Amino acid sequence: MAPEPLQNGVMRLRAVRPDDVEVYVAMRCDPAMMTPLGGPQDPARMPAKVARDVAAMAADRDWIYMIEDDADRTVGTVTI
Repeated sequence: MAPEPLQNGVMRLRAVRPDDVEVYVAMRCDPAMMTPLGGPQDPARMPAKVARDVAAMAADRDWIYMIEDDADRTVGTVTI
């Protein structure tokens, strides 16, 4: 499926938030997406993973950002 075009060409980064569990499940638990990367992760583990990532951002140990399009949809992540 081709991605929908951007309305105004704007992409934003925002810090990971506690309510990003659904996004983590969609990205990390999808067999088609994750098979080349070692397989899908267990959806039950995503709330704890998001909590760890939020804590790592708050402690300035990691930079974990969600990529949003101009319709406020999360379309990916970037982690440093």
